[in-house]
Amino acid sequence: WTWSLEIDNKNDRTGWYVRVPQDSGSLFTIFIGLGWEPAKPADARGFFLFERAPLGELDWQSEARQNADDEQRTLEMVREGGLLSGISLADFSGDVRLPALSERVWPLFIGRAPAGLSIEGLIEWFAGMLAALHPCVEFVTR
Repeated sequence: WTWSLEIDNKNDRTGWYVRVPQDSGSLFTIFIGLGWEPAKPADARGFFLFERAPLGELDWQSEARQNADDEQRTLEMVREGGLLSGISLADFSGDVRLPALSERVWPLFIGRAPAGLSIEGLIEWFAGMLAALHPCVEFVTR
């Protein structure tokens, strides 16, 4: 796994981006940190993303194959009966959603923690997100 700390380069979040291992042939990332509405930075709370770049939107041309493969992986995960359809949003506190492909957003899984969580509560909240996504992470790294 590779990771990078992102500070002050996004207007709605700060935290860690964790990318699946390079040898997996995937560009999926997980973001764990704090997020807020750009107009309300004082309302920062736990923020979690499981995402990939849309087809053809590349940081590097050399990543075209991984990007295309991730498009196929995404279709498999979001289809009826796919791995993401097995996640029950009712199991999570806060605002957690699985955007539809028709929304044309990058993340496949978005979580905003409830306000006022302690550090320990936030750690548990993030751990729940990671546990729910474990089958998806295994799928994109094999």
